[in-house]
Amino acid sequence: MEYHLSSYHQFRIFYFWNWNTQCKQFIFNPYDITFTFITINNNSEIIGTGKKTYASGVTINNNNGTLGGGEHILSNGAILNSITSTIISSTTLTNHGVFNLQSGNISGVSNNTFFVNESDGIVNVNAPATNQWSNLNFTNKGSFNKVSNTITRFNNNFGTGTFINDVGVTLSIAAGQEIQFLNTATLNGTISNSGILSFNALCTLNGSLINNGTWNITSPPTINLGSSISGTGILNVNNSFAIPYDITFTFITINNLSEIIGTGKKTYSNGVTINNTNGTLGGGEHILSNGAILNSITSTIISSTTLTNHGVFNLQSGNVSGVSNNTFFVTENDGIVNVNAPGTNQWSNLNFTNKGLFNKVSNTITRFNNNFGTGNFINDVGVTLSIAAGQEIQFLNTATLNGTISNSGILSFNALCTLNGSLVNNGTWNITSAPTINLGSAISGTGILNVNNSFSIPYDITFNFNTINNISEIIGTGKKTYASGVTINNNNGTLGGGEHILSNGAILNSITFTIISSTTLTNHGVFNLQSGNISGVSNNTFFVNESDGIVNVNAPATNQWSNLNFTNKGLFNKVSNTITRFK
Repeated sequence: MEYHLSSYHQFRIFYFWNWNTQCKQFIFNPYDITFTFITINNNSEIIGTGKKTYASGVTINNNNGTLGGGEHILSNGAILNSITSTIISSTTLTNHGVFNLQSGNISGVSNNTFFVNESDGIVNVNAPATNQWSNLNFTNKGSFNKVSNTITRFNNNFGTGTFINDVGVTLSIAAGQEIQFLNTATLNGTISNSGILSFNALCTLNGSLINNGTWNITSPPTINLGSSISGTGILNVNNSFAIPYDITFTFITINNLSEIIGTGKKTYSNGVTINNTNGTLGGGEHILSNGAILNSITSTIISSTTLTNHGVFNLQSGNVSGVSNNTFFVTENDGIVNVNAPGTNQWSNLNFTNKGLFNKVSNTITRFNNNFGTGNFINDVGVTLSIAAGQEIQFLNTATLNGTISNSGILSFNALCTLNGSLVNNGTWNITSAPTINLGSAISGTGILNVNNSFSIPYDITFNFNTINNISEIIGTGKKTYASGVTINNNNGTLGGGEHILSNGAILNSITFTIISSTTLTNHGVFNLQSGNISGVSNNTFFVNESDGIVNVNAPATNQWSNLNFTNKGLFNKVSNTITRFK
């Protein structure tokens, strides 16, 4: 049955104390109306082209009922109880009173459906379960109270519509409560979150967001100039988070699984912990303040920016990667880097400067930079980089080593590595390609040196290494003295440049071949020819076996001593029954 009220019936409506709209339809077509009923129980629909005003003192109990047609206005003092659900159909619901969502959802049916909570309006969400506000354009100019500890969603993923929090208005989410903006939302005023807040792709922040709860970025929001972000809660970055202005984060925890980017400078204050899981830091500079912690849980990408570390950077697993030559990682003098990664870790395509403390904690390989990458490593003046026993660092691309490199583990140098400072090697030092050893640097220690490529020394030096394995060349203008206790194993290696002096107690084993190149080899120790030949390359090549020197010829076959000037002042022992030729 349908009830149609015309202008003829208009005077009669004010004589009813209660009106129950339990009929099929209740249609007000030709005129505006003001309801003064104490109670309206709507189990169907109140529609029609006329504007419906609910006066102060009116209570509407809506049970899956529809409000449609011309505008519906809740006056100050009127109450609408949405008992199970409310449908707003192609109209505007304007609230100057109180709207109580006791259960269910609020749904529109088209893009021209509006719910406006005016400055004197109150919305109380008491629903005992998750509630959807979908397919409607909701504007909050008044008070929106989350009363129950449930999830409120604007709008669900299947709906359309918008949410607008007006300028000067505060929207509060208390501890234990949750609001999800899962479609278009424009957030002016203040969003004060102590519960759970989720942003989506079409969410725009123009106002102030104070997060003392949990803030989830599920898809990229728009953070506009003039907005502000503060608080001490948790931020979960599950999709791109771009910030166009300088900001200081005070959140206790930032979990980054996507990217924190944007032109603004990002400062992470004392007490902030960033957990980075394959996350990217990009855009304007990122600054870890003293007392801030960045945990690189699986890997970290630094994208065309500078990460400045005054705090603690923990590499727990994976790699640290840049994406271009203008990517920088600077550990300042109050900064700490701890490498805890359980497997080989690459620091590639970035310019890394160490001015602080770089701790190799795990017994794994750390590579600066891999052979497929670009970038450089700089150890600053006055800074000590330590490699403990069982640990390994490989400089596989450009590195400038100032300060002190203290190695008790494994250290590898490559072609573009430059030593300006002090290198103390009590572990294993691999020269994989020719480094540059500059005047003013120093080399010491009692470890192992593997010369796998050209090693040129421009100054006088005394080697105290326990073992030197030379399969390339030890050259340079400086005089090279091998102290007592040093053993050189020469495999087709060359000794060249300034004089080479075997001290008494030093041993040189010529395992396959030895080339002496335009220099003097002075032997006060023991020279063992185990195989192959001894060759000079010019007339100014000399081998002097001094009075305290011993030469043992153990070669199992004919051996040649050619193109050199050999002087024997000591002991020359033919041990093997072979031919020795001096030519």
